[in-house]
Amino acid sequence: MIKMSVMRKVGKFFMVGAILVVVGYLIQWYPNMVIAGLEDRLENPELPQGRRSDLLYTIDWWETQRITIFSPVATILMISGLLVVLYAIVYFIAVLFKLT
Repeated sequence: MIKMSVMRKVGKFFMVGAILVVVGYLIQWYPNMVIAGLEDRLENPELPQGRRSDLLYTIDWWETQRITIFSPVATILMISGLLVVLYAIVYFIAVLFKLT
């Protein structure tokens, strides 16, 4: 029978890994939603030219930040989360075979 301390440790690893994956996904999702919202506002035909230029600059800034900051951080977090979950699985299997 597997000890409860082992199950708690595996559960904690799974929880940390899942949180990292979800946070990474949210970090990747957020700038895409901001850019989509700005592009929707840009489609307004009654928008003054000055405001249109500001929106284009803002969209360009968000695109740059998404590529240089958000995507790499999100990728690192998601990969780290998956590795933590993988470690939990391997640890559980190792303990399981060690006990039997």
